[in-house]
Amino acid sequence: SRLEVIINFSFCFFFNDTATTEIYTLSLHDALPISKDAIIFVHGFGSSPKTFEKIVSEMRITKQPWQAWSFAYPTGKSVTDNANELARQIENFENEFENIYIVAHSMGGLVSREAVTSQLAFVGKVRKLIMIGTPNQGSPGAEVLVRLSKLLTNSDSNTAFVDLESPGVRDLINGKNTPLVP
Repeated sequence: SRLEVIINFSFCFFFNDTATTEIYTLSLHDALPISKDAIIFVHGFGSSPKTFEKIVSEMRITKQPWQAWSFAYPTGKSVTDNANELARQIENFENEFENIYIVAHSMGGLVSREAVTSQLAFVGKVRKLIMIGTPNQGSPGAEVLVRLSKLLTNSDSNTAFVDLESPGVRDLINGKNTPLVP
């Protein structure tokens, strides 16, 4: 139901601190010693790499032949800034990979899609970009976030639930027109 979506979203936002930090990290979770194939997980707005912990755990338990990486980024920053940093960090590890598969959720899809349009060497190794629930044309859910934030804002201190003017929120509301991945 609609209320359930709002509650679940707010839970994710309050308890995942990547959304407000300035820290970018591309982290290796697990790798088989001989694997040069990587899956890079990219979280969505107000979330963190913890979103993918169960998947990474299943990969480990079932001894899947992949390196498992995740990218953490501050979701209040613009999609372009985050995409540039994702591209730079993947490029830093480019020699570790023969094949790259990116799995991205929501805003992470916008970030990943823009990152793979760069002219860096790693792009030639990207075999698939899987975008789950990515608001390429903008997100009506982001408008709900704006209304919810206004309801939850402390009128005495004017402290908002989320920075409604952040580039990340604007990119979610409007979408991001990035060329399709070939």
